[in-house]
Amino acid sequence: MTPNPKIVDKKKEIIYRAGLLYSLLLIAGIAVFGKIVYLQVVKYSEYHEKYINGSLKMTKVFSERADIYDMQGNVLATFIPKFDIYFDTRASGLKDTTFQNNIDSLAICLAKILPGKNKKQIKNELVLARRNRERYHMITTNADFDTYKKIKSFPIFRKGKNKGGFIWILKTKRTMPFNNLARTSIGMLRKEVTNGQQVGERGLEKYYDEILRGLPGSIWKQKLPLGNSLPVENSENVYPEAGKNIVSSLDINLQDYANQVLEQQLRKLKAHHGVVIVMEVKTGYIKAMVNLALTKDSNYVENYNYAVKDKIAPGSTFKLASYMAAFEDGYIKLTDTVDAGNGTVKYFDFTVTDTKESGYGKLTVQQAFEHSSNVATTKIIRKYYKNNEQKFIDRLYDIGIYNLSGIDLAGEEMPNINTPKSEKWSGASLPAISYGYEVLFTPMQILTFYNAVANNGTMIKPRLVMAYSSEGTVEETVKTEIIKQAICSQKTLENVKIMLEGVVKNGTATNIYTDKYRIAGKTGTAKHFNFEQMKFIPEYSGSFVGYFPADNPKYSCIVLIDKPQGSYFGGLVAAPVFRLIADKIYAADRDINKANQQNNSNFLNTAPISKNGYRSQIDLVLQELNIQSDSKNKTASDWVDTKARQKSVELINQKINKKLVPDVVGMGARDAVWLLESLGLKVKITGRGMVKKQSIVAGKTIKKNMTVLLELEPS
Repeated sequence: MTPNPKIVDKKKEIIYRAGLLYSLLLIAGIAVFGKIVYLQVVKYSEYHEKYINGSLKMTKVFSERADIYDMQGNVLATFIPKFDIYFDTRASGLKDTTFQNNIDSLAICLAKILPGKNKKQIKNELVLARRNRERYHMITTNADFDTYKKIKSFPIFRKGKNKGGFIWILKTKRTMPFNNLARTSIGMLRKEVTNGQQVGERGLEKYYDEILRGLPGSIWKQKLPLGNSLPVENSENVYPEAGKNIVSSLDINLQDYANQVLEQQLRKLKAHHGVVIVMEVKTGYIKAMVNLALTKDSNYVENYNYAVKDKIAPGSTFKLASYMAAFEDGYIKLTDTVDAGNGTVKYFDFTVTDTKESGYGKLTVQQAFEHSSNVATTKIIRKYYKNNEQKFIDRLYDIGIYNLSGIDLAGEEMPNINTPKSEKWSGASLPAISYGYEVLFTPMQILTFYNAVANNGTMIKPRLVMAYSSEGTVEETVKTEIIKQAICSQKTLENVKIMLEGVVKNGTATNIYTDKYRIAGKTGTAKHFNFEQMKFIPEYSGSFVGYFPADNPKYSCIVLIDKPQGSYFGGLVAAPVFRLIADKIYAADRDINKANQQNNSNFLNTAPISKNGYRSQIDLVLQELNIQSDSKNKTASDWVDTKARQKSVELINQKINKKLVPDVVGMGARDAVWLLESLGLKVKITGRGMVKKQSIVAGKTIKKNMTVLLELEPS
């Protein structure tokens, strides 16, 4: 049978077309293969670089900023971890059977901790994400550590990153657990625009920034949706070196108490701001530094470091330097006399007055200092340094009053002083400087000078940091630095120490005298002074600076109250705060107590006042202080009132009726709240310290949802 020519032609056409198509496909395949080879070999570097700059990028990374602690190990500044959590539905080890068998359980668990979604919604989302092969499906953002741990333990996720698709990104937030306490000393952070790193802006955070943040590293990261990225393992990665924790000298408990008593005084006087600094004499360690200022909403907060940055005319606290200069030059003795007259003296157009309107008349040098006579002070200095003013200024420099304190905080201001070489010098300058005007100092600088007197003449730098630590181990201790080995002769020191104690025994600060331990110090009352314009401003500050125990100084302290309304004399506005703080330290410091038991025959002639409260705790404290307790009751109750006797503390049983409101006046806040809440009462507190008043009188029948307001005051 002869083939049909048409059919043969058709087959040839089909074969031709198939061959042509095959040839085209072969050529295309060869072209694609060639392109791949070209890209992989010839253009690899170029496109690899583009890829690196696209989804992968070498990124500078920083270690977690180290923590700041107080001397007792309390955390003052730290980072709180926050977690962004994702589900990698394409994780290489995540099997379909694992997903299907556990998705219901996972959805139930997530529904319990993720607000706004039920288990059905969550399951549907996860199933859809798995179907769409999402690499970074968002589970939650900003989760705390506890939430992170819970989610990590849920079904599927507990298998980890590879088999369970669990991905997390750590973020941190700097926080200060004690809120406003020591805020200006601890400082704060700011965020650099260039690389996002948080660096110190103020306080210890700034001064010790390099130590806290450690050394940066560089690692490869892959970009994720929503702007996040994940690190990628690579041999080129250089990981950051962690910073070191710093252990500050601050005692947060003392800081808290100083904050309380200063705020209470500022509110009472409606003052603009106040400062308290407590320093350890031998080491220069700052145990407390409080800077409180009035805000627009009538609160007192720490928003500026007045202690280190605010220069003011010191007023009478500067007289210590003036008398010290005269002692050093051999011009005066304690028993020399000076006529303060009727309390007024005029130098050209500058009038100097004393607070005693009738004047002090004739005074010894010691009495002139103790009573803070401005007239007597200017007469003494002018008598011996008139026409030789530069000698007086040189002597002030020589005794170290014009040194920077050198505290480990940024921004300390240099003192200002008028000198005979200045265009601002006048015939009134010498007497003005002698009692604390035409000069400007920060409270820290004045305290550093007084601390040198307490430290037997050795001036040391105040320090806020004691050591650096890592993983709980102290790696380096910060050594005490000496500014000046001896600010004056021992004879001068003996004289000024006598005068400083005399201020408290006989002079302007007798209101804070105590026979339990000895205080030495000086009151200061100053009118604000504009150094640039060389004129007074009608605003005042009152201060007291000193040390204790005076016979063996362990602590120095300065208190400054600025722009109080009403009285502004340092002995009335600042000295009482000093005494409260000194009493607090004295009661807590066993070394001081032991020394006074040995050296002071009047020690504990009257037992200390104790708070009412829980008997077992009171017994423990009295036992530790070696103070006898007496009880007239045969049966001891859990709660007691206390009463100080001559050499013991009487414990008086307080019977607690579960149906009646108890008497918590005289208790500490903790005991009072615990007792009231254990009886079903709600409690609100104002103030700090000991309970002075309760809104519902003792003995009233307890009713459901009854709230008791407690008013506290420092004891």
